[in-house]
Amino acid sequence: MEFAYWLKSMRESAGMTIQQVADELGIEKTTVARYEKGSLNRIKNKEKIIKAMQQLVKKEMTERRKNGESK
Repeated sequence: MEFAYWLKSMRESAGMTIQQVADELGIEKTTVARYEKGSLNRIKNKEKIIKAMQQLVKKEMTERRKNGESK
């Protein structure tokens, strides 16, 4: 799966905004947006971003289950 599509899908499944992801990853909002659009050919720390996103999604989904939310 293309990284841009994967990143956007992960973010959306967690119900997070681009700004929230940027804040959690410690990068600029515009950088996340460019990653999602596929407009950046080189992605610094791609593996780190993948691991962080997996943890964020897991955390968000756990919180939603605790609060009785479905999405």
